[in-house]
Amino acid sequence: MAVLQLHYPEGDFAKLSGNEITVLNFLQAVMKHHTNKPLVLAQLVTYHNHTGAAPQIEDFEIIDASLDETNSSGKVKIKYIIQRFYGCSDMNTAENDHETWSYLMDTKRNCLVVNAPDFERLSPGDEF
Repeated sequence: MAVLQLHYPEGDFAKLSGNEITVLNFLQAVMKHHTNKPLVLAQLVTYHNHTGAAPQIEDFEIIDASLDETNSSGKVKIKYIIQRFYGCSDMNTAENDHETWSYLMDTKRNCLVVNAPDFERLSPGDEF
């Protein structure tokens, strides 16, 4: 499992705690911050490296989010478009995909700790 540590400004968490912004808006700002976005994109690409094409993801959107305030944890659903280029056939494809990740808020370090599961490849024995 990949663990992404996405830092955020203290003021952003204060807005979330004060109900000035929603958890969806907070997560969108944190995950799309210029220092965090490349980490998120790189993790999303890993889910598609097995296709034999050159996968690319340019952007993503947070479409759903939850936060359990008692233990500062929740889930985030990310929607994105995966583009693939097949060099031998000179073809491009694009398709929608999504992932749901769990996270924990580390308020002492101003860090969102995201648990992104690794891509699972089934072996032939798993089919039976």
